[in-house]
Amino acid sequence: MFSFCIFSDCLGLETYVGCKWNESCSASPKLSSDGKSGPEKAYFIETAKGKNLMDVSRRIQNKLSRTVFGGHRRSIFIGEKLARHGISKLIDEYSRNPDVRLRSDIFVVKGETANHFLNVSYPFEKVPAIAAHKIRLEAVSATTTLADFLMAASGDEESPTVPTVEIVRNKDSSAIRLGGRAIFDEKLNLIGYLSYKCLW
Repeated sequence: MFSFCIFSDCLGLETYVGCKWNESCSASPKLSSDGKSGPEKAYFIETAKGKNLMDVSRRIQNKLSRTVFGGHRRSIFIGEKLARHGISKLIDEYSRNPDVRLRSDIFVVKGETANHFLNVSYPFEKVPAIAAHKIRLEAVSATTTLADFLMAASGDEESPTVPTVEIVRNKDSSAIRLGGRAIFDEKLNLIGYLSYKCLW
């Protein structure tokens, strides 16, 4: 399953099932009758299925009144299930697509789907993906862009890693936080995690 977050300029990727991609989309703010933002969520989730990334992108676009601009995307969120299945096809498609922004940050959603992450509210931001991007800017941990990942994946001396985000569930609410690093093997399958304690 894929999750697109358009309003916050992000893409969330969840799972790959058989030969079909299943994609959900978080898009555009809801407005009140006077044109101002209302008290509801600033985004909504839309889903579609397709044979590949291009197909599901087209199906998502057919459901939206606003154009999806891949070059505006600042963050990519990958669900753990997809990461363990492998992201080599995804990375290959992105590396060949001139509309994809190579400076987009990449995260793995540890133990969760990207869809779940995109649905977690955050008190300081209307869209959780924006919160993750801003938390990353304030954090001391190193970021990883799509370009960084492509270079690491093409080398022979190191395993590619990306930062993780986590959903922290309390009794009455949920929150998000940055985790450690997700480690990929040479086939770009997720093989494990490094905690912050191992990074210092």
